[in-house]
Amino acid sequence: MQRAAPEPFETLRWEAAAGGFVRLEAHLARLARSAGYLGVPFSASAARSALAASATALGETARVRLLVTASGVPVVTTAPLPPAAEAVVPVGVAFELVDETDPLRRHKTTARGLYDAATSRAQALGLADIVFLNRRGTVAEGAISNVFVSRGELLVTPPVDAGALPGVLRGELLGSGDCEVGEVTLADLEAGEFYLGNSLRGLRRARLAPGMVAVSAEP
Repeated sequence: MQRAAPEPFETLRWEAAAGGFVRLEAHLARLARSAGYLGVPFSASAARSALAASATALGETARVRLLVTASGVPVVTTAPLPPAAEAVVPVGVAFELVDETDPLRRHKTTARGLYDAATSRAQALGLADIVFLNRRGTVAEGAISNVFVSRGELLVTPPVDAGALPGVLRGELLGSGDCEVGEVTLADLEAGEFYLGNSLRGLRRARLAPGMVAVSAEP
């Protein structure tokens, strides 16, 4: 069976207290880059209109998914976003490795069967996320998060060529000077303090759960 062509999407945080969509411009800029790479027609004004229409029914805080179909149509789905329940969230490590040379790793698209399977597995095990190593044996990213470790006064996050998605929150932290790019290893995570980060949930302190997790899905 032929697989469907990848489509780009973004997951945004809607927060009434913050005045609406958080980091909207950065999300739209990344969506435009991914659409361009995939050859998908993209209209920023159509995306904004679709988001604005969805916002009329949102509550205080929500998860908003903006997908652009292969024909260029923006599709928005929403769901409530419950507050985080834990101060330090548990994280698993996958047996499966990701190919850091795959150019799709640099874009957020629907070609994420392994990551979707990892997210379902994490939910079943009570984990906040599952972290993947690359074929070089260093940390790439989580299924739904970038990974950050503390080194001195700065956070360090894996480079894009390690298989890390150029996350929106990641970009903000790099731009502010609070974070730098560097190799991150499993030993760094085992040593103690590290964080998960995405634009939906912000930075969350994390800890490794015992053992490793078999995600058991085709990449």
